[in-house]
Amino acid sequence: MTSNVFVSHANGDKDTVARLCDELKLMGTDLWVSFRDLSPGTEWDTAIQDAMEAATHIIVAVSKASIDSSYVRAEVEYALNAGKAVIPVIIDAEARMPLRWRILQHVDWHDQSPAALVELATYLPKNGLMHFKEYLNDPACVDDLKMLLRNNPAWIHREARPTDRRSRVQSDFYYTTADTGGVYRYFCYLASPYEAPFAENGDPSGSIKQALKIAMQDTKPGADTQLLGQNVMDVVVYAGQRGQYSNTMYQQREKLQDRWIDHQIKRIKLMTAARVRLDLQIASYDRLLDKLQQRLETGHGG
Repeated sequence: MTSNVFVSHANGDKDTVARLCDELKLMGTDLWVSFRDLSPGTEWDTAIQDAMEAATHIIVAVSKASIDSSYVRAEVEYALNAGKAVIPVIIDAEARMPLRWRILQHVDWHDQSPAALVELATYLPKNGLMHFKEYLNDPACVDDLKMLLRNNPAWIHREARPTDRRSRVQSDFYYTTADTGGVYRYFCYLASPYEAPFAENGDPSGSIKQALKIAMQDTKPGADTQLLGQNVMDVVVYAGQRGQYSNTMYQQREKLQDRWIDHQIKRIKLMTAARVRLDLQIASYDRLLDKLQQRLETGHGG
């Protein structure tokens, strides 16, 4: 599979380049890098050429090793001659860039600063994070927004994966793990980003009601609930946008969360003697954007 962004690098820089790619992936950048995207049995030189031909932008990880690499130099030469946008990214402060690279718009990421990543993103094709912000402003893009999130599950939770029709749960995203201490489950539901989350009388929106109805079924005790230890379940519902929440609505949200947890805990206790801890958070889609931005700014995207 090819991408709009090709990453050229020296083999010795693999660890640093992997970190760079992880950070760009977190922003929703679609990229191709050999040590992750070369399929087994593929001819190396053919795959590289195909990926470069398909790309519109070439990132060059600049280090002493890449400058000395005949392969990297050849890739840069090919990209420039083909009219590709070539962006050198300095990953080694002591590297002395060739003159032809130096006159290109380049980014200094040798200290792996988040600010440099943001700058780099402005030279690349529009990434998923940029699309996310646009989709929030256009109700006609609701399906595009949900598909974008399904394609970037790490935005929701580092371990969560989108659920499919074969899954026994109906949440949009799900994660579970079990050990001797008990069972942990994470459920995430995507309510409407565009309708007001609460009416003036305190009633939740139809999409929140539907999400909580599904969550009541998803959090019912299963066979693994009988395991020894505590059963912890986190339920997250994204609904509406920050500008649609008033101080009164925040209070209504807190009351709804408390009522739902109390009701569901009572139902669960009728079905199992296992120890259960249940939490519900209803948050705006802006909260999700805030979390992503914080991860980028602190450099903890992985």
